Amino acid sequence: MHIHMDKKILIFIVLIVIISFALIMVYPSKDLLFSPQEAEAIFGGNWEVLQNNTNLKSIGTITIYYANSTNLTTQHSLEVESIEEEVLVGDVNNTKVEMTIVIVKFSSNSSWSEIFGNNTNYYKYNGYYITYSATSFTYPKTIIVAYKGSTLVEITLDGYQASFAQVKEILSYLNI
Repeated sequence: MHIHMDKKILIFIVLIVIISFALIMVYPSKDLLFSPQEAEAIFGGNWEVLQNNTNLKSIGTITIYYANSTNLTTQHSLEVESIEEEVLVGDVNNTKVEMTIVIVKFSSNSSWSEIFGNNTNYYKYNGYYITYSATSFTYPKTIIVAYKGSTLVEITLDGYQASFAQVKEILSYLNI
């Protein structure tokens, strides 16, 4: 009888955990890094939030995937406080565009060289150090990496080649 009751309690606890995770997935955080209305103001079209994960705790390692199929996993020397990710999808001129925004907050300010090495190919805007790459060769894509104080921002636009003026607008709208 005692074992049967323990199984019921265990099943009840497992159900509560499953329901809690389901609610987190269905009702994400209300705090958006970048709203669909802001995306519409910059790029036009219709946008919606596909995924919103805020205040994710980080792990203590970084894995680097090289083009020659080798991987390097190492402990990172910078203390990461939080990682936030948001994915928006849009229809711009009948083209599907996906924007992924990742924000990493460190526990202390780090220098540009600690994050990016000795790369001097960057722009400065509103306190950000920005590397920016946009192409339409074979497939439109934009990659933005910006660093300011103790915050690292990575923005990827798949299906869209953004201008640098649009990049600056995105950074000015971000709620960080």
